[in-house]
Amino acid sequence: MTTFEAVSVRIGEVRLEDILPQTGEAQTLTVLALDARGVPVVLPLRFTSKWGGTWQRALACPRCAGPARVLSVTENGAACGKCWPRRTRQQQKKNSAEWGAEGKLADQLLRIVLAAPLSATPIAPLRELARKIARHSTTRARTAAGSAADTMARVDRGRGER
Repeated sequence: MTTFEAVSVRIGEVRLEDILPQTGEAQTLTVLALDARGVPVVLPLRFTSKWGGTWQRALACPRCAGPARVLSVTENGAACGKCWPRRTRQQQKKNSAEWGAEGKLADQLLRIVLAAPLSATPIAPLRELARKIARHSTTRARTAAGSAADTMARVDRGRGER
């Protein structure tokens, strides 16, 4: 059994397409990779095969031994997408505290409106909710503007260094 050494060029993941050209016909390999924080990690990995119309080489997940084309690299080692699922930006947003706060405000607004007959809708609670929504939106807008200004300053500094 031949062991090869390989280097992964991507931060936080090891991709089969990056490793195959470096390994030849090896069955096991040692990969130098960077975890999600950019810290170098040495990973002992092995190859397996998976069916995809024909039998194809794949990386074996160190946790479940299943085939994978991409392994996520964390401080705890490497794992496939089934063992270490990554959340998309949309999933992260929907699970955030501010998403929940917006949902609570919208829910309160609907409950107030639906609780009373249309002609007798209480105005004071609606105005208070409108203020809360405006305050929340203004805070988010200020945070986004500050973040954008920081990014633009970094880009400007980067252009000046050339």
